Amino acid sequence: MRKIIEKLGLVLTITLVTLVSVIASLALTNIVYAIIGIEVPPSNTTVAIIVPTIITPLVASPFFNLLFRVFELENTNRVLAAYDPVTGLMSRRAILSQTANFLSYAERKQVPVSMLFIDLDDFKAINDKYGHQIGDNVLHRIGQYINTIKRESDLIGRYGGDEIIALLPDTDTKGVQHFSAKLHAILKESPITANNKVVSLTLSIGTTTYKPNAHPISIDELIRQSDLALYEAKQHGKNCTASYITDDTFDFH
Repeated sequence: MRKIIEKLGLVLTITLVTLVSVIASLALTNIVYAIIGIEVPPSNTTVAIIVPTIITPLVASPFFNLLFRVFELENTNRVLAAYDPVTGLMSRRAILSQTANFLSYAERKQVPVSMLFIDLDDFKAINDKYGHQIGDNVLHRIGQYINTIKRESDLIGRYGGDEIIALLPDTDTKGVQHFSAKLHAILKESPITANNKVVSLTLSIGTTTYKPNAHPISIDELIRQSDLALYEAKQHGKNCTASYITDDTFDFH
């Protein structure tokens, strides 16, 4: 019912309710006179039409205005819960809630799924030097950069602080490395500026790829592997990508 009301909109909803009221008024009038056993006078038919036509909008308008306002607030809260206001990416809760569906899809279709764990190198130094407002602008720009290279099916979300995770369905190791390379390249080609000065910013990225087999992987394990790879990228000198192979083996690029 809510979807129908939202689709109709305020004006059409009130119009429809008014029409129903008029029909109900005419029906009731005819029923009453049928019980009495006399024909409905034309004047009464007119009254049965005019009264609900005037009264119904006056009564229904405040109610439906309030109802649509509630719908609007609920939709706004839903968006705020699903998206991070700083980066414009999905919120941590939203992306994690959908990760299980992606893993189930990968297992059902027997296709690989990859995850990237992205971290802004020395982001604290940027906040200390330029202030948190500039730091938020940097995060927002990174979010924009990622959105320019993501596919519609990809899930990108802010995991926390300056950490971002990306989930790429139907993507193997080569595909996730290509995504990572494009992200490094776009940051290099389009540097971020603050106070008319270029902000020295690089990214460290950890990736992992799950290929469906007899042992399904959990969300926590996928994050653990990509986070471990991110740590290795940091240890390797930052501004690079480390791909998880095993707990002791990583591929750097």
